[in-house]
Amino acid sequence: MGKRTIGLSNEYYDRNEAPRRTNKTGSDTVVGGVYSVDLPGDDADSQTSSAADPNKSQGNVTAVSTADIAAGELIVAEEIVADDADGRFCEGEGVVVNVLVDGTTDVAAGDPVKAQNASTSVIKATVGTDRFHGICLVAQTSSTPTLCPVLWFSSGRR
Repeated sequence: MGKRTIGLSNEYYDRNEAPRRTNKTGSDTVVGGVYSVDLPGDDADSQTSSAADPNKSQGNVTAVSTADIAAGELIVAEEIVADDADGRFCEGEGVVVNVLVDGTTDVAAGDPVKAQNASTSVIKATVGTDRFHGICLVAQTSSTPTLCPVLWFSSGRR
């Protein structure tokens, strides 16, 4: 199997890696933003997919919290999704995804990146200390979060 890239257009789109989920963040998502997978059934509006309707939502998406960073599954928005609407989110282990990277602390190509509490962008992680969800594939030194290719691990790494 070759390198899989999940991009921001249908040209690279892989439906198996970008299931539909319901946005429960309270606002629209941002393309390349990082979000948490909420457990199905936590919200009265949760939906689950079925063989009869495979496009139905496969759970809720919420803003990232400290608890999610420590132990949750984190995913990346493939598109802008209005609050309470369904949309596509990228997830997987070892897939390349375009993610918003904040370079306030310089991020070099090959640096691990971690999620931030209540933020849609990732920042440089401290090796051996932080749980991280990706490895940035390019340098990012701007304090403005910028879409960058990241080798993504939805379940996180140490």
